[in-house]
Amino acid sequence: MKSKATIGIIVSLLLATSGIWALGAKADGSNTSLRVSPGVVNLYPPVLGSNFTANVTAFNVTDLFGYEFKVSWNTVLLDCIAVNVTPPTEWADQYFVAKNETDHTLGQYWLALSAHNVPAFTGNATLAQLTFKVIVEPPPDIPHPGHPPREISSPIHLFDTMLVDKDENLIDHTTNDGICIIHTVRATVQVLPSKTTVYNAKGVTFPVEVWVFNVSNLAHFSFSLSFNSSLLDLASDPEPGSIFPSTTVTPAPFNYSINATLRVAGLTMESPLVPANGNGSLGIVYFTSRMQSVNDSCVFELIHVELKTAAHQSIPFDIVNGEYDYVRHRGEVDNDTKVDVKDVYLVAKAFGSRPGDPNWNPQADLNNDGKIDIRDFVEVCMNFG
Repeated sequence: MKSKATIGIIVSLLLATSGIWALGAKADGSNTSLRVSPGVVNLYPPVLGSNFTANVTAFNVTDLFGYEFKVSWNTVLLDCIAVNVTPPTEWADQYFVAKNETDHTLGQYWLALSAHNVPAFTGNATLAQLTFKVIVEPPPDIPHPGHPPREISSPIHLFDTMLVDKDENLIDHTTNDGICIIHTVRATVQVLPSKTTVYNAKGVTFPVEVWVFNVSNLAHFSFSLSFNSSLLDLASDPEPGSIFPSTTVTPAPFNYSINATLRVAGLTMESPLVPANGNGSLGIVYFTSRMQSVNDSCVFELIHVELKTAAHQSIPFDIVNGEYDYVRHRGEVDNDTKVDVKDVYLVAKAFGSRPGDPNWNPQADLNNDGKIDIRDFVEVCMNFG
């Protein structure tokens, strides 16, 4: 009897305990969560002044009748510029707000409200929408080999959260923060087009532009572009690009020779009033081709490049140079990449001329000796077709 009584007591305890566990599982709100969505916001430069929205959303909630939460953020990077309170649509306007407050100094938002005269809510609902503005443009670090570009982030942190049912009981739940990640991209200064080709022609003038990509807070720049002066002449002084409004700056173009063949053209500009972000042309350099007797090429090399912010901080950057190719099509006069009757006609028409003569055509001077004679005519005839 004693053993039966003991067994009965144990069974009763097990049943009672299982009942408690069952009650605990029912009350456990581990499936209920309060989240910032989207969980991750990725921003790429330029980011200064850009906006994004973060929602505070309840998932899998049962019998919700009131809620309170706070949200915080990094005030160095972000400011909360607007909040839209969005209780469950089933409540319509049947709710009272106890607290709807944004503290821009602390970087904190506080919301508390309760429904009235409506059924409790069950399901998923966005409870508030916060709009943030990026208030700085972080400059990129100089990357180290094997290390990715720097990222600057601000958590969108949920805290002091309470979900309450109609009986004033707290609803168990988890919380999930969000994060805003600002990816810092290294600027690039590049010669465009990447390659310029001139076919068998003297005196062809063409532009070469120097562009900057992914720059932030650019207020000053300077660049020099070197080239082979035996292949090219500088057609004019470098001109400013479109990166700064022309009314705010005074460009300082320059050109000089390094040695007998290497020459440099460049530009320096400063705009203290209107810093630039993103992509844009720094300057344009115009070149004129020289006639060559053989194929030849040179590099448009960027040297002495400098980018600075309005605070005169150096902006790190990468360089992509350009290339010039001179392609000699023997016997080719009219630059259409084939030797045909038109080329024979042009040499014949200019035959016997020298510079200054009415019928002089520098393109018909195929050996570039300053006169058009039988040697030029033989060259076009030998390469006909």
